[in-house]
Amino acid sequence: MLENPDERHAFNEIVRDKLLRCTVLVVCSKHSDATTNAEVGLARKYSKVLTTLDGVLQAAEKGEL
Repeated sequence: MLENPDERHAFNEIVRDKLLRCTVLVVCSKHSDATTNAEVGLARKYSKVLTTLDGVLQAAEKGEL
């Protein structure tokens, strides 16, 4: 991840700002890292809908989308 603290702070601000504009966060990878975990934590903090790509596909198969 970003080693420079200023770059990391700027990156985190961008992620937070983009997340606040979204209604749903879709996690597409089966493997999570610190960045993914941080984004999931922010989504939960701001009460965003959180799902996986598999969850979206399952909902589509059921006609729920």
